[in-house]
Amino acid sequence: MPLTAQDIIDRARNQLQDVDGIAGITPRYSESDMLSFITLGQRAIVRVKPSAYSGLSTHTCTAAPRQRLDPTVFHSILRVMWNDEDPLNFNGVGAAIQTVERDVFDTFYSMWPVSTAVAGEAPTRFKAACLDAKDPLAFWLFPTPRLNDVVVITASLIPEDRVDVLDDILVGNEYAAPLVDFVCHMAALSVGRDEAAQHAERYLVRFLGALGVSTATIQEVSTNQPAAPEATE
Repeated sequence: MPLTAQDIIDRARNQLQDVDGIAGITPRYSESDMLSFITLGQRAIVRVKPSAYSGLSTHTCTAAPRQRLDPTVFHSILRVMWNDEDPLNFNGVGAAIQTVERDVFDTFYSMWPVSTAVAGEAPTRFKAACLDAKDPLAFWLFPTPRLNDVVVITASLIPEDRVDVLDDILVGNEYAAPLVDFVCHMAALSVGRDEAAQHAERYLVRFLGALGVSTATIQEVSTNQPAAPEATE
C-alpha cells in the first residue's frame, strides 16, 4: 500500500521537532509548504533514480527516425519495448524491438535513416531502436516510422504535484526515508538562520547518501561546491 503525503509530513514534523504541528495546533511549517517540498523531493529522487517512478507507456510516432517524448510528462526513456500491435501474433502483444547502440545502426544499416516502412494498412513492425546518448527523452527507430505508428516504451515520469495530504507518494515506499530527509532539508532552509542551514546541509547529505550518490559528490555538496548528482545504477 503506497504511503500518503500525510505519512511523509508526519515523519518530517517528528524529525524537525515541530511539536505544534504534530499536535495539530499551529505548525511551524504550513501544510502547503510541506506538500510543495514533497513534490520537489520526489522529482529530485527521479533525477537520481529514474526508475523510482516509471512504467509502460505508448508512444505515437512522428514520420521521422528520431522520436522524442513529451518533456512535460516524461523525465527520460528507459527502454523501447515492443511493437504496439502485431497482426501475426495472436497473444495481443507485438514483436519485441531490439535495443542496439547507435554505431550498430550506422555499421549494419547504412541506409537506416531513410529506410521507411512499406506503405500499407498494417502498422509498421519495428526491428530495432537505439537511445540518444545526448538527450534522455529521444530515441531512434528502424525502419523509419510513419505518422501515428505506435510503440510501447518503458519511461521515467515526472512526479505530479502533491496538492492534498491524502495524495499517494509516487516514488515507492522504499524511498520514504530519503524523501523525509529532503522535506526536512527544504523546511530547514526556509527558516533562514545559520543553525538551521547547518541542519539543512546534514539532511541533504543524508538524502544523497541514501540514493547512492558518490562520496565525492556528497563532499562537494557539503562544501557548497556545485555538482550534479550522479546515479550509481
